[in-house]
Formats: sequence, C-alpha cells, structure tokens
Amino acid sequence: MKVVLEKYWNKNASVADLISVSEATQLAAWTEQQSAGIASIGLDGTMYDQMLDTTTWLGVIPARFQALTGLDRYFAMARGAEGGITALDMSKYLDTNYHYMVPELEAGFVSNPDFSAVVDKVTRAQAALGVAAAVPILIGPLTFVSLARGAATSDVAAAVRTILPSYTALLQKLRQMNVPEVQIHEPYLTASAATGLETIASEAYAALAAAASAADPSPSISLSLVTFYDDLGANYPWVVQLPVASVTLDFLGVPGSSAENCSLALLKQHGFPSTKTLGAGVVDGRSVWADQAGQATALLSSIRSVLGASALPLSITSSCSLQHLPYNVALETSMEPGLKARLGFAVQKLKEIVTLAAASATAADTALVAAPVEVDMSVDASLFLRPETYAVRRDKQMQFHPYPTTTIGSFPQTAEVRRCRLQYKQGKITEASYREQITGHIAYAIGVQEGLGLDVLVHGESERSDMVEYFGQSLGGMLFTEHGWVQSYGSRYVRPPLIVSDIVYKGAITVREFKIAQSLTPRPVKGMLTGPVTILNWSFPRKDISRKAQAMQLGLAIRQEVAALEAAGCRIIQVDEPALREGLPLKAERWNSYLTWAVDSFRLAVGVAAPATQIVTHLCYSDFQDILPAIEGLDADVLTIENSRSDDAMVRALASAQYVRDIGPGVYDVHSPVVPTVEFMVSKMREFQATGILAGRPECLWVNPDCGLKTRAWSETIASLKNMVEAAAVVRREVQAATGTLPEPMVAEAASGEACACCV
Repeated sequence: MKVVLEKYWNKNASVADLISVSEATQLAAWTEQQSAGIASIGLDGTMYDQMLDTTTWLGVIPARFQALTGLDRYFAMARGAEGGITALDMSKYLDTNYHYMVPELEAGFVSNPDFSAVVDKVTRAQAALGVAAAVPILIGPLTFVSLARGAATSDVAAAVRTILPSYTALLQKLRQMNVPEVQIHEPYLTASAATGLETIASEAYAALAAAASAADPSPSISLSLVTFYDDLGANYPWVVQLPVASVTLDFLGVPGSSAENCSLALLKQHGFPSTKTLGAGVVDGRSVWADQAGQATALLSSIRSVLGASALPLSITSSCSLQHLPYNVALETSMEPGLKARLGFAVQKLKEIVTLAAASATAADTALVAAPVEVDMSVDASLFLRPETYAVRRDKQMQFHPYPTTTIGSFPQTAEVRRCRLQYKQGKITEASYREQITGHIAYAIGVQEGLGLDVLVHGESERSDMVEYFGQSLGGMLFTEHGWVQSYGSRYVRPPLIVSDIVYKGAITVREFKIAQSLTPRPVKGMLTGPVTILNWSFPRKDISRKAQAMQLGLAIRQEVAALEAAGCRIIQVDEPALREGLPLKAERWNSYLTWAVDSFRLAVGVAAPATQIVTHLCYSDFQDILPAIEGLDADVLTIENSRSDDAMVRALASAQYVRDIGPGVYDVHSPVVPTVEFMVSKMREFQATGILAGRPECLWVNPDCGLKTRAWSETIASLKNMVEAAAVVRREVQAATGTLPEPMVAEAASGEACACCV
C-alpha cells in the first residue's frame, strides 16, 4: 500500500492501480486469517486511515472539502490540497503510536452518509470468505465523537444523536445483505474520561440494537461491542449491560506496564451477563513476545472459573487489533533462532488464538503470570537536575534576533539517500564510500540552509532511516527485524526495535555527523537526539521488567550521548520526545505515576548539559494541554511543537499557563505536499502574537515547520523554507518598527563574553 499510495500521489499510478492494490491487500489479510482457522473475520483494511473512512461514510465533511469529490476529497482531508485547503488534524490514537485523522464536527453539522465503500468491502469479503465469516467493523459512535474536534463536540450526546441515524441506516442495509454479525469498536470506553457517557451510550445502543433486529424478512444482526487498550474500569458495570450480543474485553493492557489490567478483577467483582458472549482478549495484540509462559491459558482458566459452567461459550481473540504488530516472524530469515522462537508477530498471534480456542474448556487452572519486576534503578537525585535554573542559564546560551528560524531535524530522504544506506547494509559499497556519500548529503543540506538564511541549522539525518531505529541500532540491548514494518499513519511505516536485555551505551552515536556539519558553516548546528520516552514508546519493550526501569536505562544512555556532543562543541542539543503524551495511561488515576518516571528519564538524559548548552525538545501529534505541568517539568530551554493543523490550541494553552521558556510552534504542515505561502505563515505568526505567548520576548519565539521534513521532496522543502524565512523576516520587521529597534545580528556572543564554541 505504501508504494502504490506514493506512486498515486506522484501521478505514477492510476486510480485503478490504487484500488486494485488496496483490494488485494485487504483480501490477503482476510484469507490469511481464514487459513489460520479464524472463524469470524473482521473486515479491516483502509487506503489511509479507518477513522478517515468513518468520516467519509458518515458524510460529516468539513465545509472546506465540500467542493471536492471522491479520492480527491479523501486525500485532501488526509494531506491538504492546493488553494489553501488544510488537512484534518492528525493525532495519536489513544495510547498507541498509530496516528488517526481527527474528525471535525462543526457547529450545526449534519451527516449525509454514503454507504458505497462499506457495502463494496462487505460484498467482496462475502464472496471471498463466505457470508457467515465476513464481519464488518465499525468505529463506534461514542469513540468517533469523543475523538473528534470542533464546536459540536462540546455536547457529545447531541453529536452522537446527529450521526446515530446514519449508523442505524447502515445496519439496516447490512441486514439486507444477510450480514450475521457486526463488530462495533469502542476503545474510548476504556478511558476514565468516558465515565459520563452512560446515558447517551444506553440511548445509542438501544437504537443500534433496534436497527439490528429483524423487522422484515432479513435476519437480525448480532452486535459485538469490542473494547480494547485497557480494562473498562469504573465503566464496566454499565458497559456490559448495553443491549448487544457480546462484549469483548482486553485482559492484558499495555505490555510492561506496572499498572495491573483489572478486567479479570472486574469480572470477579461484578460478574457478566449470562445472556451475552464474552470476548476474551487474552492474546497480546501489542507485544511481539510469544506466550511461552502460558499467560493466555492461565487467564482463560481463571475466566472460565469465574463465569461458571452455565456461561455461554467464550469467544477467544486478541487484546486489540493486530495492526500494531509486524506481519510474520517467519520472514526474519537472518534472525538468531533462539530469539526468533520467543517472538510472535500477527500471523503467529492468529495461531495462538486458534490453539487456545481448540483447547479443552476444562483445562487445569494455572498460576497467572506475574507483573513486570520493578528493577532497582536508584540514581543520585543530583543527576536529574541541570546545574542552574532556566531563568539563570538562558542568558548564558546563544542569543538571536526576534523570530529566529530553524527546522525540526530531518531533510528529504531521497532515493539516492535510501539507496546509499541499502547498498552499505548489503555490503555493496565500502564504509569509506558510504561515509563519503553521507558527508555529501550533509554538505548539501547545510548549503541549502545557509543559502535560505536559516539561523540554526541541522545536518539533515541522511544516515538515519528512522529516529528510533537509528539509536536502537547503536545501543546494546536492542535488536531489529528485517521485515517488521508497522503502520504509523497513511503511507508511513516504521520498524520498531525490540528491547531484549538491559540497555547499554556503546559509544558515540551522532558526534561524527555533527562535527562534519559544523565544520561546513559558521552558523550553529543542532545536535539531534531521540529522547528515552520516545525510544521506549516506539519500541516493543520487555515484559519481564517495568517500562519505568527501561526508560531509566535509556535515559542514562542518552545522557552519555549528550555529554559526547557537548564535548564535541555542540551548544544546542535537541532531544525529541514526541511520544511523551501517547504513553499516558487511559486511566487518569495512573497519570501521575507514568509522568513522574517519564519526565525523570528525560531529565536524567539532559541533566548533564552545562548551563550554556541549550536543550531543545519537540512534541507533536497529541493533545498536550492536559499535561502542561509535566512539560514544564522537562526543564527544556526550547519547546517546539506541531501546531499548524491544531488551530493553535497548544499555543493558547501555554499562553494561559504563562509559559516562559522559548517556544517554536510549527508554522506549516510537513505532511502536506502543498507549499505554504509567505502570507499564510505570517498570519500564523500573528496568531501566535495574539495569544500573548512570550509577550515582549520575540527573540524567544522560534519559527519552524511542524516536524521533520524526511517525507517531503527537496523542491517542496526548499520552496517552503524559503517562504518561512521570508515570513519570519516580515514579522521581525514589524516588531522592530513597532519598538523602534534596529536589526540585530543573527547570533550574538554568549552572555559570558566567550565566543560561541561552534562558531570558532
């Protein structure tokens, strides 16, 4: 799908090509499940994102896309379009690293449904799998509205009532197609924020149940409510009483989490309706580790013991969708056999499900697997602290004119860059040749940035295929797959590392590239690192020790790289933590524990930096407004954020919280091929000013894109950055005219009077 999508966007593939590959990909996934012995096959699969698919079939299309149709409109909502049409916002799907397209429910919105895509998918699946096996999947109305944005979401119940007739009409249509079962996915019900949804949930599911029931010759549909990513918590008693035929529960939760999943305890405390089928999510859909310890068997034995002999048969399934796992461990032909035997990817998880379902319902009770061990990671408290407070150290760091410009890190990963890395990996070119080519790509990136007039430069990251994979390959305790790709969003796929043992720092990771880049320019070059929380959350962690222990090990390792960069003369070091928010537990009562160790691991990583070294961090594609104290607790000098799709929500929140540190809100969307105009970015910067953020301190308000530029072409990148630099100059002149100040030099000397180390 990745290949055909990118060819289609570049006009190298037709609509027919795109549809053909999409349908073949879906069919391959469905038949893989059927061949494995799965009885009921959920009809997943999408061209870009299933939340976007739901927005489309519901017909809740924001006004700016109304003039477009078909795939043009679909991809405009995902990526933006010419004429100033901005894409939908993109955010992390609950506590996962999957990004979804955020629905916009405008005031007075209506639902004008179009069931054609759903009907087409069901028709194809019924022909391939049989009517009884093909089970449509719908994102539930409660989850859809709760994860949407816009004026209408202030009244969740009213918004649900607006789209509910479309859901009921679709169910009636599916009854006419003799669909026997529909899965309705409601992962949001596992969040503590869903506690207030009981009344509208009861109303909505009564309507859905009525629509699914036979009122004509068509047979009734069995509604299966599927919840996942965590236990239902306080919502359990009323959720299991909703008028559905079955309820699926996640009995595992987050791999490596110290917080126990409470589904079994809730089952024991409240029981389960005898008239419903329980879907037992006991095969771990978020972990690559095979169930060698028999955890699923133990859980099933305990579940059956609680339900008793009179209960309906269990439906055995994974704890969540298998989309978060690589496809098939059998493809890893070069992996060490001992490790390979311990792993289970999506195909192997199917076999686990089928094996469990075939096992005797009276299997002997076994002990449940213990929670992860809290390894003693005692660290001297002084290591978590910078030598001086921000208020004292900021004047010792590099000083800039108002609205300094920079980028977030990566530059285009061209075919030449990818070919160079692949040839080196395959042994087709020598290390000397590889390094020479990488040096050339670094030199080009530096030359482009100097030519455009950016203030703080980056080396472009041509040596990195992925911001986590690159660091994992250089640390002890982490291993990688050849074919373990997992979708992050749209056409973007990543290969998460596997944490297999204690993390060990083996030596400098980024120093060589920094030195090359800095030797080519008198302007400051940022050191570019990935933070410990992001490495952890974008990896497959161990399950034998806690995530906290693994984060601290990573923090100690990154700390040594910060020191190495500083020793090499780097005065600005960026430590990215885009995954900070996505690791936040779905239960608010568990937030403090997570945020404490997450923030501590970051502080451990950067606490070694001298006062004159500026520490930057980057956050993106999540709602950070509710963890502002944790962001302040990171003690970074500069905060850069994704912002262009989110209507300045984070900027306003920071302004309201009187945030005083340097900030760089993104002024344009790097995931859109559209080149932003100077006028557009000037208007964004004026919007920042209007919030009152850093009032009177424009030299601390940075101008940068939303995120890294690796997915863009050089032509788009150069044009966009050229306009960005000009936009900054326009607003800078406005400020200088208003204050009567003269233009300042790009970089002033450090306040101590010493020359900037990277300009010597």
